[in-house]
Amino acid sequence: MPATGSSSPLPGSDIPRADYDDAIMRYYLEKGNVAALQTKRGCERQCIYCTYSLQEGPRIHARDPRAVVDDVACLWQRYRPASFFFAD
Repeated sequence: MPATGSSSPLPGSDIPRADYDDAIMRYYLEKGNVAALQTKRGCERQCIYCTYSLQEGPRIHARDPRAVVDDVACLWQRYRPASFFFAD
């Protein structure tokens, strides 16, 4: 199987905040009132049903916890979701 993923993975500290689109967020909030955010990229497991390790690489790159808290605060201030989904 050919290698996949980036040859120069982005360090977790360099992963930018998501660019939340108002129209897309309205859809998610109407359908489930949930806002999703990501605290890391990559996965060390090779589950046959999952593509994360192929898409994001086989090593975990964790975001700075302060950046994640900033994202939660931003989402709360802008959208007031009933809950947050951590897509990790």
